[in-house]
Amino acid sequence: MGNIVPTWLMAGDAHEEVAHRIAHQGLHPVLDIGSGQGRLSDVLPARWPYVGIESSPTQLRRNTGGTVVRGDASHLPFADRTLGAVAALWMLYHLDDPVGAVAEARRVLRPDGVFFACTTSRNNGPELIERYPATTFDAEGPRPSSPPSSVNRLPR
Repeated sequence: MGNIVPTWLMAGDAHEEVAHRIAHQGLHPVLDIGSGQGRLSDVLPARWPYVGIESSPTQLRRNTGGTVVRGDASHLPFADRTLGAVAALWMLYHLDDPVGAVAEARRVLRPDGVFFACTTSRNNGPELIERYPATTFDAEGPRPSSPPSSVNRLPR
């Protein structure tokens, strides 16, 4: 797919599989939420229609793949139903409101678009447990007595 072979690639990384499916299904344009250093762009075919959105100025400077803008997952700067694919890879656990970010991704996806997400369990890295308090999004954590309505049904 891409021409860059990173030295930091970990076993089981989702970026290659997501890029393969995007290309195979012809999904474009692609929005990469929390694009970091541009890993998804690196493994997509050359010149694939791609936009990364990242809130970290440091990550923005390090990202050399495709168009990248500074932004927030909870307020995506795209019109409704305009994107073929939205990826949120290894970033949802950084958010205070991951459910809101998923709802925003759904808003900007075309009806035939695909949302890709992967994240880690807070139990995968014990050193993260105290830094990331439990949220209503945690599959492993205690469940609230009544989940917010946005958990049950995302707005269309």
